[in-house]
Amino acid sequence: LLRTYHCDTPHKAPAATSPAASSSASAGAEALEAARPGLSSRHAAVAELLLECGQAHLFVSWPPAGEAEPDKARFLEQCHGLDQRYPGGLRAYVANARRLLAESAAAVNPLAGWRPTVPAAELETKLYPVDSEFRRFEEIGLSEAAGLCFVLPAGGLGERLGFSGIKLALPCEIATGTPLLQLYAAHICALQHLLAERLGRVVRLPFLIMTSADTHAKTELFLASHDHFGLAAEQVTLLQQSTVPALADAAGTFVLDPLDAYSLLTKPHGHGDVHSLLHTSGVASRWLREGRRWVYLLQDSSTNYFATHLAALGVSAARGLGVNFVAMPRRARMALGVLCSLQRERGDGSLTLPLLPVEYNQLEPLLAAA
Repeated sequence: LLRTYHCDTPHKAPAATSPAASSSASAGAEALEAARPGLSSRHAAVAELLLECGQAHLFVSWPPAGEAEPDKARFLEQCHGLDQRYPGGLRAYVANARRLLAESAAAVNPLAGWRPTVPAAELETKLYPVDSEFRRFEEIGLSEAAGLCFVLPAGGLGERLGFSGIKLALPCEIATGTPLLQLYAAHICALQHLLAERLGRVVRLPFLIMTSADTHAKTELFLASHDHFGLAAEQVTLLQQSTVPALADAAGTFVLDPLDAYSLLTKPHGHGDVHSLLHTSGVASRWLREGRRWVYLLQDSSTNYFATHLAALGVSAARGLGVNFVAMPRRARMALGVLCSLQRERGDGSLTLPLLPVEYNQLEPLLAAA
């Protein structure tokens, strides 16, 4: 059983600064003051911003003005770029990080007070892959598929899975060792072939992969060394997501690269970046101009997406949907997020959010309190 779901539409303060941290901050501020005469006005403003964000420790090892100026400029340019790319800049990033980490440490559930319920039946379409209704929706999806684009967020490595490469290079099964990316490309190629037979013309379905600094070059090499797994090179787009400073603690302390004292360690910001990146890169606008109508988003470590993508597209087209989720039934206490409705009582009556993704670690406390 698979289901598609659709919609028609004060925190705890961080711990006090330790004496050691205060000493480091003081030493950093003094080192920066000695280095300030060698900085341009823009770089001096960036350094001041870092002080305001509580990052004086970054300057502890800086020599005085006149020494290591190219390295200092390189570091401050990196910080300037990070400030420009994050909504609200580094001030907002540090403030958000401190708030969220403090709430996490205090076990604060941002959804406290809401009551989860099963979504209304009219929001749900049940799909059984062996029945005629599933095949009917697949046929509708196939009639829409020439306007389909595929988007794959793939900014993470396989470290959590004990794999040193990109997740897209992971084998999807042990019999042949076929990599995930090869399987995805094979499904896209097969769909293109079927559409070409039906339409009597060549069909190329855009395939966009969102990468990160950790995965971009490796993904490029993986595609090139395998001739893009049968896809045309021009139909595959790689967009690299921006990164944010890595944090050492709940105080939002930035971390220097242990191999380079003039570089911050950074990490990808998360898969949610794909939406803003599609917009800011101009790719979404270009697809719209080309007559593309649908975007299918999939993740980078599962083989199940292409079992249902045409039927899900058919449901979206038949019901005139703007957004559609594909999900499976969840057993109690499974470590999986859910799609549910949320209800909350207030003075003028109850408020209902008809459909919302909720992480499992937030769901269980809500169910216990309901």
